[in-house]
Amino acid sequence: MSTRRLPIFVPLAACALAALLLGVFLFKHLSYPLLWDQEAVTAAFGGRILEHGYPKVHGPKNAVYASELPPELGIDSSLDAYLGAPWGPYYFAALAETFARGAEDPWARTWRVRVPFALLGAGGLCVLLGFVLPLVAGDRSRRCWAAAAFLGLSAVSISLLLHLREVGSLAPTLFLLAVALLLLVRRYVHRDLSDVSFGLGFALTLFLLFGCDYVVFAGVATSAMLLALWRALRGSEDETRLRGCAGDLAPLLLAGVAVAPLVAFFGLPAAAAASLARDGAELPGYGARLIDVTLHLLRYEWLLPVLAARLALSLLRALSGGVLAGGSLAKRLSAADLLSLFVLVQWLGIACLPAFYERNAVPLGPVLCALLVLDTVSLLEIQRARRGALRGLGIAGLALLTLLVAVGLGLRVPEVGGRFHEVRHRYRGPLDHVLAYIIAKYEDPQGLVVATLVEGSVFIYYLDAQLLLNSHQLTVERDFLLQPQIIVPRPGGSSQMLGLLAVRASYDQEDLPVENLPRNNVPTLSSRDAGGIVHRFESADLSEGQVGLPLLELPR
Repeated sequence: MSTRRLPIFVPLAACALAALLLGVFLFKHLSYPLLWDQEAVTAAFGGRILEHGYPKVHGPKNAVYASELPPELGIDSSLDAYLGAPWGPYYFAALAETFARGAEDPWARTWRVRVPFALLGAGGLCVLLGFVLPLVAGDRSRRCWAAAAFLGLSAVSISLLLHLREVGSLAPTLFLLAVALLLLVRRYVHRDLSDVSFGLGFALTLFLLFGCDYVVFAGVATSAMLLALWRALRGSEDETRLRGCAGDLAPLLLAGVAVAPLVAFFGLPAAAAASLARDGAELPGYGARLIDVTLHLLRYEWLLPVLAARLALSLLRALSGGVLAGGSLAKRLSAADLLSLFVLVQWLGIACLPAFYERNAVPLGPVLCALLVLDTVSLLEIQRARRGALRGLGIAGLALLTLLVAVGLGLRVPEVGGRFHEVRHRYRGPLDHVLAYIIAKYEDPQGLVVATLVEGSVFIYYLDAQLLLNSHQLTVERDFLLQPQIIVPRPGGSSQMLGLLAVRASYDQEDLPVENLPRNNVPTLSSRDAGGIVHRFESADLSEGQVGLPLLELPR
């Protein structure tokens, strides 16, 4: 029986629509809201790099410090350099700042500093798509359908897109992760990279990845080591096996030598020990953290259909007796196995961290999308080419996969609907109102002295105002000698400290028409996140007459 193929413009249109949805969800309203605290810290350190060459903590007016580590561990005393996080995102933020500083309006500046990160995140998705498409056998129509599926699955991964819009580590981390996985599949599946090309490229990628995210670096390095050892154990001749193992492990050794000075400079062992000593008694067990990671991937990513596809293909491979071991299908299955290894290593590794933070699980999202597309293509090929039991199992696997994807889409309705709302309406948080008020009222905001305990780095970044009581006790003694012109009470921190400043002078109170939220907004969706705050899809504006955020200011 012959089957009629759809015209090529149908899969092309599906691919274009999926890309359009992804682009709109990722790039629309990058100006709104203004940066929240962690974004502003990254952007502020980007500015410090332009001025000093590295993320210097103290400036003429303010100190920027966002780590919970004590200053003796979080600051290099000789350079006054920040050690609380890897510097890669700060250097990329410096590039973004060269573009952003040309805008005077805060919202235009926000767009300019965010768009390079969003573009880099989109680049990471493109690299992963370039990983997938060569493994899809057949004509251009099949590859268009595969691209449409990957882009569509990514477009409704709202947790991923919200994090990629941030001025932070996720976009550069995803890009480097995609490059690392591409190099691994070229090495172990296509086998078209020489030892020198793979060694230099993979070592450099690992070094840069260490500079962005220690956790993902560890996951990639561990996966590469396991792949090297597995291939060495399966080798047929001792000489060939040893030569191949040396070529596989050489970039890991080279990367290890390169990052060793950074481990020492950042004092990572001492920092890890201090974190465990501070929080160890209050931490949930490994099993509880593993459950948190798993539930996040089941609810907000595509773990469930991926597990079903992996199970179906495992049964088919076991029953085929080696029939599925040749051609493009074998390469696709090998590439999917490689991705599965990374997902497993990273999944188990994230649970080793002291607490669950959604941002650590986000890089797994697009990898799961790629894995789901590859396995779906494999199941389609099996049910088309085989007869009897294998074809029946392939059809059953596809039916289950379709059902689970539909269930996943149903679970995502709230956040997809929320993102559609954000696309149509500009979100404004409490800091959008505060900065709009200050800019409208004061001709020279740089000359202001502002006191706040939450998200103070936002005032440093946008206004270059002198900030009191926000720098992890680095400037407290100096701060209490000054009288702020503006006090911004926010939830969190010690309100008593602001009260001590407020009682020393007579302040007028301006109630801004916005709910006084603890953060301007955050990208986190999971309520299991240790931060305890989740993303808002609607602005926190209040109606006239309602009491909102109280802003205290000295009479002029």
